[in-house]
Amino acid sequence: MTLQEVEAFIRERTEAIWLEEPIDLVRIRHGVIDSGAGTYGQVFTTLLFGQSELRGVAFYATTAVLKLAQDESFSLEQLKKMATAHFAYRAGFLNYVGLHELGDLFLRYFSVFDQITTRDQFVSLTEAIHSYGARLHLWAEQVFPWHLGMHMHQRSKAEAEQILAHASVEPWARVAYQTK
Repeated sequence: MTLQEVEAFIRERTEAIWLEEPIDLVRIRHGVIDSGAGTYGQVFTTLLFGQSELRGVAFYATTAVLKLAQDESFSLEQLKKMATAHFAYRAGFLNYVGLHELGDLFLRYFSVFDQITTRDQFVSLTEAIHSYGARLHLWAEQVFPWHLGMHMHQRSKAEAEQILAHASVEPWARVAYQTK
């Protein structure tokens, strides 16, 4: 594929998930994870790790690389190396946890690096993958089972002091029973 075809494909896939939940997320939250990722065969950690790593690549890493692309002191080759260093392992992990389309899009993204000859081309392609990742992350945030933490409440200062008071009581001591 050409650089232009890859970028157009990434943008098409972004449009496809704009209003419809990506099939990869549907599969993961219903427990269909073909790699077997998930502690003790459960889905929660896979969703949690996928969601957090997706945030890392979709917001933090791509935003940082795009910001650095505006700095002329970084050459195009340095930008490509930074993108590879920041995106490749994350994309591989996300593919492993079941976000296969994102993994595929990153493979396509990297496959055309040798065709990128201008900073504008690099920025445009990186903005495309950033948009897809950001949209996918929004979906992950939307479908994440946040209610599972409802029993883990924050404590007020007064409650914390009461817990500390209970914890500060002398430890239980064995009572000798008289049997004779």
